[in-house]
Amino acid sequence: MLAGERQQRIVQRVEAEGFVKVQELSGEFGVSAMTVRRDIAELDHRGLVRRMRGGAASLRARDIGYGLRERINRREKEDIGRRAAELVGAGEVVYIDAGTTCIEVARHLVKRELAPLYLVTSSVKVSAELAGLKGIHLTQLGGEIYDQSFGAVGEPAVGGLARVRLDWAFLGASGVDAELGMTNNNHVEVRVKRAALESAERAVFLADGSKLGRASVARIVSVDEPHTLITTAALSGDDRRRLEARGWEVIVAI
Repeated sequence: MLAGERQQRIVQRVEAEGFVKVQELSGEFGVSAMTVRRDIAELDHRGLVRRMRGGAASLRARDIGYGLRERINRREKEDIGRRAAELVGAGEVVYIDAGTTCIEVARHLVKRELAPLYLVTSSVKVSAELAGLKGIHLTQLGGEIYDQSFGAVGEPAVGGLARVRLDWAFLGASGVDAELGMTNNNHVEVRVKRAALESAERAVFLADGSKLGRASVARIVSVDEPHTLITTAALSGDDRRRLEARGWEVIVAI
């Protein structure tokens, strides 16, 4: 296969799937990983794909909107939120990220009646549901509201997290890849997630089955920065072993 044909097929795969791995392309084309990396570098230079560690991502990667994401794998998200809430004790300080799985953590924490409970959140959706509830001490981070997640972003949110000490940070991810780590489908929220990670004693990533085996454009943490992942049985045994070998704690909620 000529380089031009190979590169055309790479672009087609990336546009169809959002992200493709070097190793997958190497096997498909019967060429070395180095050859595939050169192809991706050329395509990145031409503005046709975005080169990432381990593969290539689409330039058109974007959010699909909160309303649609809220309906995807709703039962899985509820079970993940319930399992995450079980980790928290009364009197602890908890950060709740913006996102459709993270809000389930907040809902299940309320059901547990862990008064007093100190919640810090970037999500105006979480604040709207929990504000005024007995035993809940709620802090809403400031900043510009990102319209795809209804979460605060920017310096006010980052600075607010730098000034608190968290027992727990519950974070969403758009992609979970056992080689690339936890990724997000935009860069604007990553700074807030990283600030929460730095302020928390323990960090927990939440991912339903639609996020597994995928990588988005912006990395939150690599696999070499181990935390806890709560997910579903859709996570392959091989990927679970790879994550645990790097020090990750993996909890299967459903």
